Amino acid sequence: MTKDQIKKPPLWQELSMPASTRHERQRAGFGVRMEALLIDYMLCLLGAVMTIWVGSLLVPYLSLTALSLTGLGGMGLVFGFNHVALGTLTGQTVGKMILGIRVVRADGRPMEWSRMLGRCTLGYMISAGPLGLGWIWALWDSEQRAWHDKIFSTYVVRTK
Repeated sequence: MTKDQIKKPPLWQELSMPASTRHERQRAGFGVRMEALLIDYMLCLLGAVMTIWVGSLLVPYLSLTALSLTGLGGMGLVFGFNHVALGTLTGQTVGKMILGIRVVRADGRPMEWSRMLGRCTLGYMISAGPLGLGWIWALWDSEQRAWHDKIFSTYVVRTK
């Protein structure tokens, strides 16, 4: 049998295989994951700035507190759409789309919104908590998984 005739198993089967038999090249490393996260958080900041700007134009007498809450609301809307809605539908945020990576469940089943919401809120807080150790963990983890990946049984893999 030639190399071209060997069929590669579907991604969901690969991810359910033991780590030693999976193709490690498909995992997204720490650097590309942090780049995607930076793009996503820049979008969140842009959402905050835009809602503050629009709020200050529409109601010029708003207090600084009200404008700050407006900015937090805009940031929350962008975060919710980007991480939870897009993440559930495609497994990718805008940053992940740009860099060609995707979040998949370890068991290969489709991602549900509650798992994605938990991963992107509680999971991110846990990973960021002790000096970002949960994020940095992906550097030396054999499966390149951060704490939030381990907690919510997900992997970040390359799509390109």
